[in-house]
Amino acid sequence: MKPLYCEETAWLAKIRQRKSLELKAAGNPDFDFSFFIQTRQKARVIGSSLVIDVIGPLYGDGVPLNEVLGGTNYQSIVKEIKGAAGNIDEVVFIFDSPGGDVQGCHETAELIKSLPVETVAYVKGMCCSAAYYLASACDQVVVTETALVGSIGTVISLWNAKSEEILTITNDDAVFKHPETPMNTEAIAYYRDLCNKIAGRFQEFVASGRPGLSADAFSGKVFVAEDAVSLGLIDDVIPWVDFPGVV
Repeated sequence: MKPLYCEETAWLAKIRQRKSLELKAAGNPDFDFSFFIQTRQKARVIGSSLVIDVIGPLYGDGVPLNEVLGGTNYQSIVKEIKGAAGNIDEVVFIFDSPGGDVQGCHETAELIKSLPVETVAYVKGMCCSAAYYLASACDQVVVTETALVGSIGTVISLWNAKSEEILTITNDDAVFKHPETPMNTEAIAYYRDLCNKIAGRFQEFVASGRPGLSADAFSGKVFVAEDAVSLGLIDDVIPWVDFPGVV
């Protein structure tokens, strides 16, 4: 059992892909991952802006292979922020992530929120669940016209070894977080309470940085750019080619 700020279907697909690529790499040390998947770039300084990628599933375990396979470790974000040198007056986070692990997410968001310089979240694809947790800590959230934002909530998936069924539970508010309906009503109460407590911190943190959010923003739904603006989830819509300093 692993609580996630993530769309579970996307996370499971990534795990299956990861295992497949691990097997290929084990048989061939020169295996080129970049042919199959986008590998996360290291932080870079452009002008006076520090640019940090937040792409793919977000992990709390810090395993380097996560980033080779297109994910992001929270520890990498923290190290890149703390290791920045020179005259930095802005940190730009480039997002394209469905979300990920609970562990490490809140602490990373708190660090982003505490930065003394301007912080901007720029969403070029997807910024959902744990990824939006981090983005909400920034001073501004800006997206492309086709970006997807939201999925605020928590998911826990439990595997029944006897029946080989997966029971998926979300917090109460995030009724659109996952398409499956839990079947074991007796088990739901305990795990939903756990989801509610974890999601409560998520919601409280987001609301502190994005005051005035509509209740619909916390429903677990994913929103297109224009709807995200009206709900207060983002501040502006800017095409990728027009976003200064990071293209």
